[in-house]
Amino acid sequence: MKIYKLWISLLAFSLFLSACNKAEVPIMRSVSREPGLRHSSEQIFSVFPTEKKESIGPDYIDLCHADLTSLNLEDMEEALQNTLFDTETIWTYQLPAGFNPKQMIKNGKTAGLNINLVHQMGLTGKHVGIAIVGEIPNINHEEYKSRLVYYDEVRDFQFLKRNKERLSIIQGEDTSYSPLRADQDATYRGSAACAITVGHQLGTAPGADLYYISTLLDPKASRYKDWATEAVLRVLNINKFLGEDKKIRVLIVDSDIDHPDSLFTKVLDQAYEQNILVIVNNAIYQKAIDEKYLLQALKWDQVTSPNKPSAYRPSSDMIVKLFWNGGINLAYNVILVPGMGLTLASPTKNNSYSLMTGEFFDLSGYWLGGLYALACEAKPGITPMEFLDLAYSTGDSQKTTFNGKEKTLERIINPNKLMKVLSEKVADK
Repeated sequence: MKIYKLWISLLAFSLFLSACNKAEVPIMRSVSREPGLRHSSEQIFSVFPTEKKESIGPDYIDLCHADLTSLNLEDMEEALQNTLFDTETIWTYQLPAGFNPKQMIKNGKTAGLNINLVHQMGLTGKHVGIAIVGEIPNINHEEYKSRLVYYDEVRDFQFLKRNKERLSIIQGEDTSYSPLRADQDATYRGSAACAITVGHQLGTAPGADLYYISTLLDPKASRYKDWATEAVLRVLNINKFLGEDKKIRVLIVDSDIDHPDSLFTKVLDQAYEQNILVIVNNAIYQKAIDEKYLLQALKWDQVTSPNKPSAYRPSSDMIVKLFWNGGINLAYNVILVPGMGLTLASPTKNNSYSLMTGEFFDLSGYWLGGLYALACEAKPGITPMEFLDLAYSTGDSQKTTFNGKEKTLERIINPNKLMKVLSEKVADK
């Protein structure tokens, strides 16, 4: 009965998509449930809070919706470097020199690296599908609400059970347990994922169609890989119903890669073979024979304009690789992409924005996925490997210094140069 109901809903969705394709009108949303907004109570602090929020990230202090007007924070610069705050935070006037939180959020309301110039040329990812498997987002945020065409939550193994014999493997037989509660609210990471891909200000592909499936992706949880596999199978099934000019071309899964022989990897291979750029846990998914690119996140300094390459510095993880481990693995070509310290859509209000001053959220995979959507609009037949080759060859170099030592960052993504070269290749044909 469940499979029959799902088939009926997918058939109705496909007929609606077909009508929209012919009429060239915006696609209305298919939403299985509207998650509630994340609760964030207003708090008036008489002393600076020290409680860490494990639900947000290790060592983070939550200042969202906080009233800090009675505090003197002039000497709290270090403590403020590991905080999460939003446009609802009420700040004191006594702040460290150069720390202007309202201006930081405002300045960050752009995807950065002048990708807006590509958008102004008419390339926004129009008619290109981006699928995300991740944490629950605020589906009604003003930043991306109009681009979210499909939202679902994985609560059973309908497709995984159907594919059991064909794919040979499934861990365990108990498929009755649902990892998502029916009352679970939106999360910071899920909302950030939507905004960085298709947000009208923050997104690299503000005209793309977003398909989002939420599931449990905690590696500590039982069977979490099976839930991720089920979600990917649903994405691939949706793609069968889409017209050739509206296919899903980007798949981002917020989960780590399992053993190469696992069911999860076999399903990812199916997506890869459809010329879908697959990004898993901010790693570019490539088959062994193609594997040559490594994605690394850069952190915005939250002061300089995000459109300037000089506004980005290597993350702590990358500094270790550059200066202490003998350099990043030279077997890979490294593509550097903005991914940390970015302005984000908030899960607490539909018009609120937040910012993390530290490095907990790495969103580089979402940034790159949106850029691939632009490339697919410019050249529908492009493959992920052709795109990655161009992204690397057109990247910029920049010097960085740490403890008196100097290294060269290569290659920082250059969206304008990449799209210019791609457009020239299309024109030559």
